[in-house]
Amino acid sequence: FPSHDIQVFDFFLVLTCLGAMILFSSLHFDFASFISVHLFIVVVMYGTGLGREHFGYSFQVRLMDLRYYLKITAIACIVLIPLTLGLQFNRPLSGIPSPMEIVTYLILFSFRVGVMEEILFRSGLMVFVRDSLYRWQKAPQSQNQLVIMSTVITAIIFGVFHFGNNPGDGSLLSELEFKAVYIFLGSIAATFYGLAFGETNRLWCSVFLHGLIDTTAVLLLKVPLTAP
Repeated sequence: FPSHDIQVFDFFLVLTCLGAMILFSSLHFDFASFISVHLFIVVVMYGTGLGREHFGYSFQVRLMDLRYYLKITAIACIVLIPLTLGLQFNRPLSGIPSPMEIVTYLILFSFRVGVMEEILFRSGLMVFVRDSLYRWQKAPQSQNQLVIMSTVITAIIFGVFHFGNNPGDGSLLSELEFKAVYIFLGSIAATFYGLAFGETNRLWCSVFLHGLIDTTAVLLLKVPLTAP
C-alpha cells in the first residue's frame, strides 16, 4: 500500500462510484458512460499518483491468478446456482442455449456490464475502502483482513444499489420479493467479485467472473434480467 495519505480527490472516487450505480440501477446504458469511465480511470490514476498497479489495471496474467480465478469461479457457481433456484429467482427452465449465444452473452456481460461495474466498484470503491481501513485502523491489518473487510463492505453497497432493478416478464416473484432477493444474491455475487479482485489485484479476474455469472444467470438459469 502507498505510504502517502488519502487525498481530498479520492473522496470524489467513492461519490462517483455510488452515483454511477444509481444511474446503472435503472438498467439504461450508453457508450458515453463507457467512455467517461475510461477517462475517469486516467484522472484517478494520475490525479492520486497511486498508479495503475494499485487499482488492479495490470493485464499481466500470473499462474497463481489463473488458479485463484478458476477456484473462486467454481465456488461461486456451487453457491449461487442452488441459491438462485431455491429462492425462485429464475423463470421456468427451458431449452439449452447454443455455444454462440453463450460466447456472445459472455462477451457482452464481461465487456459492457462487467467492465463498467468492476471499474467503479472494485478498482474504485473497494480500493478506496481498503486504503481507508488500512489508515484508520489503530492496529495494523494483514492484507487478507483488509481484502475481506473491504470486500464485504463493498459487496453490501453493490447489492443495495441494485434495488432499482425490476423483475422482467416471467418472474416467479413479486416486485418486492424480486428486489429483496436481488440485493441478497447481488451482495453474495459481489463478494466473489471482490475476492477475485482483492486476492489477485487484477481487475480482469473480477470482470470475467462477473460476466460469467451474469451469463449463467440469464442464459442457463433464465433469471429475468435485462440483457446488455
